[in-house]
Amino acid sequence: MKFQRQLKHHSVVFRRHASVDYLLRTLPQKKSPNNIQNIPKVPSKPHSNLPPQDLTKLLITPKKLTINFWPSAYVQPSKVELAMSQGVFSRAQFKLEWTLAQYDDIPDVKYQRLKAESEATTSSSETHKRKSFGIEPHLLHPLPEILFLGHTNVGKSSLVNNLFGEGSGTLAYVSRQPGYTQTMNCYNVGKKFRLIDSPGYGMRGEEKQGQMVLEYLERRKVLRQVYVLIDAAQGMLPEDEEMLEHLIDSGISFDIVLTKVDQVIDRYVAQLPSKVKEAMKKEKTLAPKTRLDYANQIKATNRKIENYFTGLIEGVGLNELVTLPRIFFNNAYKSTYVKQCYGYKELRHAMTSV
Repeated sequence: MKFQRQLKHHSVVFRRHASVDYLLRTLPQKKSPNNIQNIPKVPSKPHSNLPPQDLTKLLITPKKLTINFWPSAYVQPSKVELAMSQGVFSRAQFKLEWTLAQYDDIPDVKYQRLKAESEATTSSSETHKRKSFGIEPHLLHPLPEILFLGHTNVGKSSLVNNLFGEGSGTLAYVSRQPGYTQTMNCYNVGKKFRLIDSPGYGMRGEEKQGQMVLEYLERRKVLRQVYVLIDAAQGMLPEDEEMLEHLIDSGISFDIVLTKVDQVIDRYVAQLPSKVKEAMKKEKTLAPKTRLDYANQIKATNRKIENYFTGLIEGVGLNELVTLPRIFFNNAYKSTYVKQCYGYKELRHAMTSV
């Protein structure tokens, strides 16, 4: 009996499995390949690692140079921080407050001098009546000051206008004639700080202009930061080296702005074969092998550009200073291959952080 029950049980199980097998056989069957080689392979995208059709995207930019040469001791500003500083400038009102040729004529300096002279010759009550000596009170309100220094025709005025933006109008007159700016010009930036554009030193710079700049560096207590502008296309001139040595010896904090970087980039691009340059000017559909070859030539040009600036920086020993200056790569104008202006956003952030 026990054996019969087991047999009956197996018979039921068999019938169930047979029913399931029948149902499965009635369903549409997927062809399962017996040979894996018969499975068609999905073709991979050919040349998926090709460079972009617009080869100018491979060319190094002043922004990329700023990042590459940024000292490790400084934290690079984030996108949020850059956006906040752009907001400060976009909301700020810019005003040319004074333009002077002598240090003693700076409003608050002049006020202190006139006040001392008045106190020496008149009673205190009479001095009180002349409390502003005809100087507008807002000019006596102290603000942090930032100074732009540089060789004649280095592009200080162009950079000032670039920083203030198109909406502010042209506050600083730009001339191709070296030495055009012959006075110190003070711009109030949103009542947060003052930017001082100084006369250029070197060629066509006058001795009295240099004397005012030196006095300002030595005596100005509200000076917070100096930016030395260097013409990247000309390189470091003897006058630039002398100015840097003076700042270092005086213990004055400074950073460097390399202007006209687009001219250096264009100079090295000009050495590329004409076919590569033509492909960069006009976006063309190139064969994969050709595009890779052109891309490698552009990357080699990028290395030459970086080596040029490395030599410029190390040539005067800036990389050996205890406190390394930040270096901002700037172009105030667009060129054939540098299609937008760079460097002003990073400078705006640095200036609003003084």
